[in-house]
Amino acid sequence: METGKLDRIVTLYTQSLSTNEYGEVLPAFTQISTETVWAKVENMGGSENFTGMNVEAVRNRKFTIRYSTRVNGIDEKDRVVYDGETYNILSVINNGERNKELILICNRVLTT
Repeated sequence: METGKLDRIVTLYTQSLSTNEYGEVLPAFTQISTETVWAKVENMGGSENFTGMNVEAVRNRKFTIRYSTRVNGIDEKDRVVYDGETYNILSVINNGERNKELILICNRVLTT
């Protein structure tokens, strides 16, 4: 991986479960690390779906980040925030199983 291509800053959030005052179990997201996470960001297209009176737009992106112990446990229940937009992680790929880089396949769903 060429370091110069990791030119965008992302924030990673991990999901945990919390209980509200009514006893309901709800997902809560906390930032994985306060350290800067540099990423290569690639657009992977998108789509639009019509559901009733709403239009659902999906934006797909691929984030490549450097592997480290602080991001070792990231998985599909976690999130990436980039440029103020929140992306759901669909897949985490440890490229070549070499612990050098992680590829995060993500999407963002917008309903209008």
